[in-house]
Amino acid sequence: MSVLEFVKAGGWLMVPIILCSIVAVAICLERLWTLNRSKLAPSNLLATVWNNIQSGKLDAKKAGTPVPDGSVVTACAEACPTHAISFGDLNDKSAGVRAISENNRAYHALEEIGVKPNIFYMTKVRNVEPNQA
Repeated sequence: MSVLEFVKAGGWLMVPIILCSIVAVAICLERLWTLNRSKLAPSNLLATVWNNIQSGKLDAKKAGTPVPDGSVVTACAEACPTHAISFGDLNDKSAGVRAISENNRAYHALEEIGVKPNIFYMTKVRNVEPNQA
């Protein structure tokens, strides 16, 4: 049975069902279009972060020194009140991010299957008192 035959067999009751379906599809498309236009992150966010990092590298290159730890701070890291976002050189043994990565709370997402991204996550501290269970 085709869709057209199914609609004909339903009679006049199919008209409001079809109209409601068309309106529902239109609402879904409008929501997708609106949400796509007003994303939470602006479209130039990645470019801004990249420009901040590159300008820090350029300043260090002009000075003839390596990029000092903490000299490149992106807008997201600067805006984070808990300092949960940190950038730095993992190869520099004195860098703050190196110390964070070597913390026993640090882990990689999917590290049990061998994925080694340059992003470290910290486990949440739930009990700070050793005698509490």
